[in-house]
Amino acid sequence: GAVFYGGRYDVGANPDLAALLARAQLTPRAKTDLVFIERILADESTAILPVAWDDSVRMGRRVPLVARDRVRIFDRERYANTAVLAVDGSVR
Repeated sequence: GAVFYGGRYDVGANPDLAALLARAQLTPRAKTDLVFIERILADESTAILPVAWDDSVRMGRRVPLVARDRVRIFDRERYANTAVLAVDGSVR
């Protein structure tokens, strides 16, 4: 994702999202209003947990992590509006 130091991190040393992101260091282009946590459930299925990260930081909310969680932080560029609009003819 949009971090400088991606990789595997020990959940014991990084018990919550804030600690993990402090180690991984977000890039300036990271989209932080919405972060996704992929969590493996007991039945081995995967749940996608959206986290409003900017709101969590502002409100002082702790977002705990568990073993095997995978955190996805996308680049703002991925969400850029790339549609092209063309206007032709007589327009008022």
